[in-house]
Amino acid sequence: MTTKSNVVIYSKSGCCLCDKAKAILLKVQTEIPFTLQEIDISQNQALFEKYQYVIPVVAINGEDLFVSKISDFRFRKALLEIND
Repeated sequence: MTTKSNVVIYSKSGCCLCDKAKAILLKVQTEIPFTLQEIDISQNQALFEKYQYVIPVVAINGEDLFVSKISDFRFRKALLEIND
């Protein structure tokens, strides 16, 4: 694995599913390096309209791969497949 993946989580404060997703991302990040960016959808009207009913959304390298739920197993597997 030579290139780090870019991971974005679209979330907002007060979202318990978002908090759980962030915890999973941070746990996996200790095992598989990737850059992580958190975007608060409440700060951008277009993103709020797009994601308000489905957050958290996790994108890897620009592709929305996880919507509403994320498991550490599936996230880890997606990172490894992308970096193969």
